[in-house]
Amino acid sequence: MSSFNTCRILPSVATKLIDICNRLKGESVVGLLSGHRSFGEIFDVMDIIPISTNPNCQIDPEEIMKTISSHIKVFDEEMIIGYFQVSSNLPTPQITNLHKFFNEAQKVPLFIAAGCDSTFKIVAYTSTLPSEDKPVEFSTTGITYPIDALDRIVLATPVEIIKN
Repeated sequence: MSSFNTCRILPSVATKLIDICNRLKGESVVGLLSGHRSFGEIFDVMDIIPISTNPNCQIDPEEIMKTISSHIKVFDEEMIIGYFQVSSNLPTPQITNLHKFFNEAQKVPLFIAAGCDSTFKIVAYTSTLPSEDKPVEFSTTGITYPIDALDRIVLATPVEIIKN
């Protein structure tokens, strides 16, 4: 999987992230992003699969596959394009067990961070693969939406999109 230049977040995904944020009780929620490459280096984030309230949860590949297969009827490994974290403060990217899970498969995951301080914020990150002489480096990546998507997102929730 190559690095992400831009990701497109569907309105249903943004709405689910907002809903998770509104239900938080001082904890974080982490999970997987499903989607696919749509045009060149643009990746569509089609759905989210929450898996834990611990940002550095232990990853059991068999359990993850069970969770995914109960969520997605026709599963292809390429559909899992990254992971997300939602918390009350906007999370910063760091090397978690979920990130290592992708790196061990030689994949660069898309990381979506979402948080709600006074407004709900979404930031997308890409990274480099680690090597012997260079650690993982994170950088923001572009976010785009289908036309009029923000109009469909709950109007009562102020949303700020962080673009690079």
